[in-house]
Amino acid sequence: MRDFKFRVWSINSNRYYDDIVCRNNSNFGWLHHDNIIIEQFTGLHDKNGKEIYEEDIVKTKTRNKNTGLGKIVFYNGSFTVIYFDEPNTYHSILYSLKLEVIGNTHENLDLIQTN
Repeated sequence: MRDFKFRVWSINSNRYYDDIVCRNNSNFGWLHHDNIIIEQFTGLHDKNGKEIYEEDIVKTKTRNKNTGLGKIVFYNGSFTVIYFDEPNTYHSILYSLKLEVIGNTHENLDLIQTN
């Protein structure tokens, strides 16, 4: 069985706790807390080799040459991009080329608000 990797955003301290690994039969009961947000590693890296997590803000270029800015979410059984200019449109990150992580939804609100 494979390990699952997470990062945790602490609402109280406004910071990330990185590289949390969940192994088979691990007890992660402490993760059920009201003041944290758990974000799973997608298993993929962006064009610069950076790990891609839920709630990352990304620039994308798709096969049909469209570019966009959106965030990573887990939707309908897979990791997808929700584009800020098309909030009801989901695109699998597997079909995005040259994906680049440029921030996240907790530390980079300015990237969301400018779109």
